[in-house]
Amino acid sequence: MATYQNISDKITTLTTALKKIDILKFFLQVAWELKAIDNKKYIEISEKALELGRMVGGWRKDMETKLPTIKSVGRT
Repeated sequence: MATYQNISDKITTLTTALKKIDILKFFLQVAWELKAIDNKKYIEISEKALELGRMVGGWRKDMETKLPTIKSVGRT
């Protein structure tokens, strides 16, 4: 979804995605503590969720660094 948005909207969408990833990680940990999933599955999903969070976070950070540049170019 964020791929096709303008930069300011992308930042909002990516921030929402990061919040959802955090919620996923929280409920994943709860499921593991309640023994609803075993250690192997917990580790597998946790690693993927962490990687996804890093990727989306990096994308958002990149968009935040580009936003001031785009705004200043538009003013000239």
